[in-house]
Amino acid sequence: MCDCYVHGCKVCGKGIEMHLADFSTARDEIEVYCRKHIPARRDDRKDGVVWKWRDRAHRYAIFVRALTPNAKQMWDGNMPNVYSETTPTEIFGENNQQDKEA
Repeated sequence: MCDCYVHGCKVCGKGIEMHLADFSTARDEIEVYCRKHIPARRDDRKDGVVWKWRDRAHRYAIFVRALTPNAKQMWDGNMPNVYSETTPTEIFGENNQQDKEA
């Protein structure tokens, strides 16, 4: 089972549906930033993952900052909880070479 819940953006508090795989990461081991508040400088994103997805009308993105070694190890399970396919476009400050569309 997974922990699915709403996590508030670290800056504005906007609710973001999150999925933490297998309850392996505690909710306080991550920070989540909505698209509007994703840190602009790549150096400020070296401790997390930028996730992107889209539906028919919109594109979305969030940044999930890993606050602990465990959260960093479990990065691929700490993701938005959406029906659309999500893509990690930047992983710990490095572009994901598999990202083609997002």
